[in-house]
Amino acid sequence: LVAIVLFAHHHKDIEEIEFGIIDEGLQIDEKFFDFRDLKHFWIIYEPPVVKNLYFEFKSSTRPRITIPLKDINPVKVRKILLEHMEEDLSRETEPLSESLGRQLKI
Repeated sequence: LVAIVLFAHHHKDIEEIEFGIIDEGLQIDEKFFDFRDLKHFWIIYEPPVVKNLYFEFKSSTRPRITIPLKDINPVKVRKILLEHMEEDLSRETEPLSESLGRQLKI
């Protein structure tokens, strides 16, 4: 069963999402996340391997949001976000679950 899931996931097309930072919060495709619901953000930028923006919710029941930055300038993103919320400077590496997923290609 695990092999089937891994095979299906590996051959699935990567879906592009629309992401925007607006005055009130984050717009990710059709979903909106108010800045008041977000605890903090952090950026892990270690090109070419990791270029991600992370958001953590105030509610511990909601999973973190990961946004691949691709070719977006992380300095500009950071500057805009600092106007609305705190940055978690203690996060210096990508989450273990994402690192393992990337290494295992799942």
